[in-house]
Amino acid sequence: GTPPHARVHTASPGNVEPRVDTLAVTELNYHPYAPTADELSHGDLTRDDFEFVELLNVSGGALDLSGLNFTDGIFFELPGITLAPAQRLLLAKNPQAFQLRYGPIEEPLVVGPYEGVLDDEGERLTLIDQADEALLRFTYGDSHHWPERTKGLGSSLEIVDLAGFYND
Repeated sequence: GTPPHARVHTASPGNVEPRVDTLAVTELNYHPYAPTADELSHGDLTRDDFEFVELLNVSGGALDLSGLNFTDGIFFELPGITLAPAQRLLLAKNPQAFQLRYGPIEEPLVVGPYEGVLDDEGERLTLIDQADEALLRFTYGDSHHWPERTKGLGSSLEIVDLAGFYND
C-alpha cells in the first residue's frame, strides 16, 4: 500500500498574489496523521507538531529571507539566510517532531518552530516582505477540488505546476 507519508500532487497551485517570481510554497502538510506509538514514546506530541510548509526560491538568483514574515494563518519571521536559486527551506511547526518522523535531512534546511497551527479545514496564509508588502497570499482548503488524502491520512498538498494557480 501507500506509505502514510505519501505526498499528494495537485494539478495547479492556485491564485497567488502578488509576486510568484521570487519564492513559492511548494508543499503544505496542514493535516498530518496522528503520532504513532513510537513517536509518542518520545514526548507528548500531537498531529499538529508534524505540520510543515516548504518554500522554494524560484527567482533565478540568490534570495535573502531576512525580514520575511508569515502573518496570516501561522506566525514566523524567517531567519536571516540566503537561499540559492532552486534551494528549498522547510518551516516546521516542531522541528524535533519533524526529524523524528522523517529522519535527519540536509536539504532542505529545516527551521522553526512557528506560532499557531495550520487550520485542518483550510485558511489564508500570507508571507510579507521587509516593507510589509505581501510576497505570497493564498488560501488552501479541504473541500471541493482539494485532495481527500490531505485530511489527516498522511499526505501533504504539493505543488507540481509553479506556473499555475494555488487556489485552483
